[in-house]
Amino acid sequence: MTRLTALISLILVSLTGCSTEVVVSSDEDDAAADGTPEPTPNDDPTQFACEAPVPEAAFEATIDTSAWTAEAPDDPEFDPSTLTIESTCTVSAVGSSNQGRDFDLALDCENDQPLSVRLRGLPQGLVVDLEAAQQVRVDYRWNSDAHHLSEAEWLLIQADDRVLLGVLDGNGVGGMGDEIVPFGLAVDDSICASPCDGGDSICSDGHRLAVALADAPEADGRYVLDGNMGTLADHRFVVARAEGFSCINCESTFRILIVAEP
Repeated sequence: MTRLTALISLILVSLTGCSTEVVVSSDEDDAAADGTPEPTPNDDPTQFACEAPVPEAAFEATIDTSAWTAEAPDDPEFDPSTLTIESTCTVSAVGSSNQGRDFDLALDCENDQPLSVRLRGLPQGLVVDLEAAQQVRVDYRWNSDAHHLSEAEWLLIQADDRVLLGVLDGNGVGGMGDEIVPFGLAVDDSICASPCDGGDSICSDGHRLAVALADAPEADGRYVLDGNMGTLADHRFVVARAEGFSCINCESTFRILIVAEP
């Protein structure tokens, strides 16, 4: 039986129309002695189940970078405005409310420029390991809407080479990979079936995707599906949204929260 796994790279994805960089691996599994093909992991619904979304994964994130100046595009008709932050910052305030489901973080960064993060609707029991006066490394990218490109932002906060908090939100997200994320992240489109007919190039229904570690053994089977939560590489992943679309000029859309396990 042919085992076909399509990993659509979440790293540096810059969509033009519907094109994405796709890495496909295929190998032939040997048949059993009686001629029965060996089962593939996707034949085991307990390991690869297209689980329904859970309400606890539907978080919202607001990142205030109003004290920083975005870079204007060379060609406003086609190119996006961008903002890049790479700074050492100190946590000036941190707090939680609503039984831990709401989280607020204030940072004082280099050149006296503040930055704040507001998270709402976090899963019960999820703890963001940041405290007042702590020094951290902040990396942030943002791009505006542009030709065949939707607004996107991604944030990473680290201390002692450990990711403490990451936020990824946008359509056709690019940059939260080689540039700032120490995880080899990929997206697996084989867990849930596509709602689109293979020959329908204008289907706009969302195809639910799964986030996985690109360098994990395929037999590992660990992933976090759209609308679900899970643990990858000792970090809690909350995937509020991971959807792909098959229509013309469409983009995949993601909202992901990454929190270090205590």
